[in-house]
Amino acid sequence: MSQKTLRKQLEELKTEIDVLEKKHAGARDRLDNLVSAIEHQLENTDDEAHRQSLSGDIRKYIDDFETYHPDVIGVLDKISVTLSNMGI
Repeated sequence: MSQKTLRKQLEELKTEIDVLEKKHAGARDRLDNLVSAIEHQLENTDDEAHRQSLSGDIRKYIDDFETYHPDVIGVLDKISVTLSNMGI
């Protein structure tokens, strides 16, 4: 069930990424990379090094986007909790 929830949350994040204005292209690229990293982790659950890196990356994204993109932060926060509950 957690993977299903996470995949739904990733779709929400992709929707928020699509909404970002063109002036935030750098933010969109970074978030696209994060989505790819999360999807990689879902497919490679035993990749411990990637798991640790991903956890730190999500926290950094939350800090970086907190002021400018609150909708993105809400979705990232849910993703972070879901990943934590999955042991990632």
